Amino acid sequence: MEVPEGLISYLWVVLCAVLAPGLLGAGIVRVLGLRWDQGRRAFLAWSYLTGQFAMAPVTFGWLFLHKPLPGWSLVAFALVVGAVLLLWARARETQSAQVSAPRKADGPMVLVTCVCLALLFDNGLVANLEPVSQADEADIWAAKAKVLYSVSSLANDSLDLQVATAYHLRHADYPLLNPLVQVLSFASADRVLFFENRVPIQAFGVALLLLLSASLRRYCRWPVAGLLLLAFTGTSFLYTAVSAYADVMLALAVFAAFDGWARWRETHDVTHWRLACIALGVAVASKNEGIMLALVFGLALALGWVLQRWFSGPLRPGLQWRACFWLLVPLVTIWLGVEINGYYGLVNDLHDPAKAGGQGLFERVATRMSDRGSSVLAFYGDLLITMRTGGWLLSMFLLSALLFWRRTLASLSLQMWLFVCGAIAAYMLVFVGTHFDDLLWHLSTAAERTLLHVLPVAVVGLGFHLGETQVLAPPQSPVGVSNDEIWQTLQ
Repeated sequence: MEVPEGLISYLWVVLCAVLAPGLLGAGIVRVLGLRWDQGRRAFLAWSYLTGQFAMAPVTFGWLFLHKPLPGWSLVAFALVVGAVLLLWARARETQSAQVSAPRKADGPMVLVTCVCLALLFDNGLVANLEPVSQADEADIWAAKAKVLYSVSSLANDSLDLQVATAYHLRHADYPLLNPLVQVLSFASADRVLFFENRVPIQAFGVALLLLLSASLRRYCRWPVAGLLLLAFTGTSFLYTAVSAYADVMLALAVFAAFDGWARWRETHDVTHWRLACIALGVAVASKNEGIMLALVFGLALALGWVLQRWFSGPLRPGLQWRACFWLLVPLVTIWLGVEINGYYGLVNDLHDPAKAGGQGLFERVATRMSDRGSSVLAFYGDLLITMRTGGWLLSMFLLSALLFWRRTLASLSLQMWLFVCGAIAAYMLVFVGTHFDDLLWHLSTAAERTLLHVLPVAVVGLGFHLGETQVLAPPQSPVGVSNDEIWQTLQ
């Protein structure tokens, strides 16, 4: 049964493609150990991120089996499983379970967050007046969702997916999470949508603001946190988040990975480590750049750990080996993406030697560095001082980390600084090696969005430097030197 068009259709998509996956995610994160009383904004953000990630393979399986059940069965699955998991998590709680300390009222920050959400909602209403019919949101993301939804309607293989992708969309190799989120909205309405399919993608922007608000408030007082949240909202995020692009989805996933890792480092609660691994899985399922950012993330953590161990002496005990199995979440996600693309013969154009005279990406970087390196460096230099892109926030974070270098070396800010610098450098190398002859065109169309992928991490790092809250325990002291003496020096 098709849902009528108009406002009813929007409300129906919100219920089926936003709230239902959110309920599923709430059940999953609750079973993993995250509680509502640990922070409502963070809980809602993690629930939506996890729920959409969990629904993606279910939706893909439904498509692969040629829609054996009506589309509303996917929504019913999310609602039933989410409710069961929530009830199970509540039932297994005992009086001996850990209870969070009473949280202070955070009314002013909630008010600032609501203002930012209102700005996002207003922009979303304006964007949704137009159908998804132009630029990458139509030619890549929505087009792939429509192809997947339409081809799976066939009872046989008379129309091959590779043929369909070759004729109807660009960059067919791009990951499936964004298209599958849109397919869920199609399935709930029992037809291809042209307006409403933006809504579940736009909800990732809402989740990012909620998680960023909660994270900022942990490190600095609400006036500073509120100003930083408003500054972030006023960047390119505000218009990118209301499109069907996957950039905000990737930005949320990368930031959530850092947020989960930071919470685990501060509390040693394995729940946050599990969530960080899930967020990395979302990152690699969002865009091809997610794999690169996940690698930079791992390198930043490893290098930061080595530097802090050398600077501060032995660190506290870390992760148990069994928890490392959660790294299978991003690794299996990468493997599945490679297998699916290989099955249908889909190749990324940046890695395809046929696109650039037989040279691969790394070979092109090496041969074109002298010609393009200065141009790419100058372009990113301009981006880092631009108000609209939020580059000035990135610059302030990078400079403040150097200014407060002692505190940076002894805190999570070091890994943030290493990640942001590494990610920007990696993106610059990709542009140096791009197969497009018109380098300026490629930079103009894509470079600005690459800053958005790391901007939330930089904003929280800046808040950490400007804040007065110190949540980390003092590092272990070398022999003959007291912890208090070292910590007073670092502060």
